[in-house]
Amino acid sequence: MRAIYLLALLPMLPPALAALPPGVIERAGSDVSWRMATRAMPKGALVTALQGNPERAGTYSVWLMLPAGYRIGPHWHSLATNFVVLSGGLYVGYGNTVKAGAADEHRSGAYLYLPPATHHYLYTRQMTVLQLYGDGPFDIHYLDLADDPRLGK
Repeated sequence: MRAIYLLALLPMLPPALAALPPGVIERAGSDVSWRMATRAMPKGALVTALQGNPERAGTYSVWLMLPAGYRIGPHWHSLATNFVVLSGGLYVGYGNTVKAGAADEHRSGAYLYLPPATHHYLYTRQMTVLQLYGDGPFDIHYLDLADDPRLGK
């Protein structure tokens, strides 16, 4: 009889005490650890992996924290990329070169889907947090090698 009473109380347990079904992942903003983003991105970006590993094949989801004034020159990705702006604002422009005033501003709550090989650039004016997700491996191919931080610029 006691087991029945305990089962009735299970939904009232705090989430931390309840076991998650196999494969379920939960993250709270206060429960993540930030590290420097991939070397392919200019210094200053922080990342935390929510699910999967963007550097390997398979589904991934990460949060990216970009400081104010952050810029990534024109580039493209081999696989489709999904962005959700969680806070701040992301400016995205399209093409092979940065065009002053041509980037669209995407504020908190905005969603962007970029098909493979879409040439684009981006920048921030304030600290911005994004959710980036898709199928890996995530890569960056710069159109101008001078923009590639991996080359020791």
